Amino acid sequence: MADNEQSAIAPEHTDAESVNKAIANLSLRVAQLEKGAATAAVVGDGDGTNLRPVLSEALMNLKTLRTILTTSASELEESLNELALTKAENQKLKYQIKHLKRSLEAEESKNAA
Repeated sequence: MADNEQSAIAPEHTDAESVNKAIANLSLRVAQLEKGAATAAVVGDGDGTNLRPVLSEALMNLKTLRTILTTSASELEESLNELALTKAENQKLKYQIKHLKRSLEAEESKNAA
C-alpha cells in the first residue's frame, strides 16, 4: 500500500489528471479500509474480546479522512482551473504584446519613409 500511495503522489505527477487519479486511488483505499473496519467490528477477533469501540473509532477516522480527501480534491481542482485560466490569460497577453510590437515596427517604418 505504501508504495502505491507514494507513487500516486510523486512530485512528477502534477497535471490535473494524475492528481485526480491519485486522490481517487486514496479514496478507494479509504473505502476498502472502512469496509474492513466495519466487517471486523461486527465479526470481532474470535477470542471473545470486543474490538467494536476501537474499530468504531477507526471507522470514524477513516470517514473523516474521506471527507478531507474529497475537500482537498475539490480545492485542488479549483486551483488547477485557476492556474489554467492564468496560463490562458498569459498566452493572450503574449499574443497582444507581439501584435503591438509588430504594429509599432510598422508605424516606425512608415514614419521613417
